[in-house]
Amino acid sequence: MDTTPNLRPYGAPQMPNLPPVEPGSLQEMILRRAGEKYQAARLQPAAPVGADIGRTVKAVVLALFAALLPAFLSAFLFVEGDGAVIVGVVGLMALLGVLSIPVVICLHSRPLTPVRALKSYLQALGRGSYKRANALVLEADRDAMDRFQPVIDKLGQPTPAPHRFDDPASFTAYWKGLLCWRPPCYCQVRISQVQVTQLREDMALVECRVRFVMNTSLWLLSFLLVGVVAIILDIITRSTVTLPLRKVMVKTGNEWRVFNGELMGADEHDLRWLEQS
Repeated sequence: MDTTPNLRPYGAPQMPNLPPVEPGSLQEMILRRAGEKYQAARLQPAAPVGADIGRTVKAVVLALFAALLPAFLSAFLFVEGDGAVIVGVVGLMALLGVLSIPVVICLHSRPLTPVRALKSYLQALGRGSYKRANALVLEADRDAMDRFQPVIDKLGQPTPAPHRFDDPASFTAYWKGLLCWRPPCYCQVRISQVQVTQLREDMALVECRVRFVMNTSLWLLSFLLVGVVAIILDIITRSTVTLPLRKVMVKTGNEWRVFNGELMGADEHDLRWLEQS
């Protein structure tokens, strides 16, 4: 297999020729650190993260509620006699179909491909499962380097304070400031237009568009009191941000990890560190 890194996978318009790296510059430090992260990941495989149990449990609860109707229908039709047996079987099949949904969600949440790992990471951040999201970041990236939140219109309330990913609380604060800055809150995450370029056997570059829909969850909680008005207010006041996203994914063991836990990492746009790795 050809392991030559493709450093310009999308051509010049997306990744133009970059200026030379000045010795002692911040860019040199970033590129050197990126190479060290990659080498560390290759030498010491990370412990497996596995399926998203939290998301699976929620799916099981919803599936059980959704299965009540076909379950009661099937039981009733079976009791009715011979003429209703076929319809009862159809109801039973519908019941089994509904209950299979959590199984599919569980299997697809395992980070066994670059895209699945990235989806699992973003979905965990969206629903506030920061412990799982942190575990999906390459261990070598969870260090004391200062990170700063990007300033993007309608995306949270970033602060000038640095964040360090060796501290889980600081990692949480970084992402809360972007996706959940007015608790209680919700954040729906969707990715589209996904393109995957294999840089090496254990490394892939995933480019896509990510859509964040964010708002306080108070409107949804007040649905029982004010009904449709709460839904209308939620739609009017929510923030929707769509961004191009470019993430390097690295395979460690049998699973894939996010190379840089930030929203936009400098070492994911300047890939010259691969030349020395």
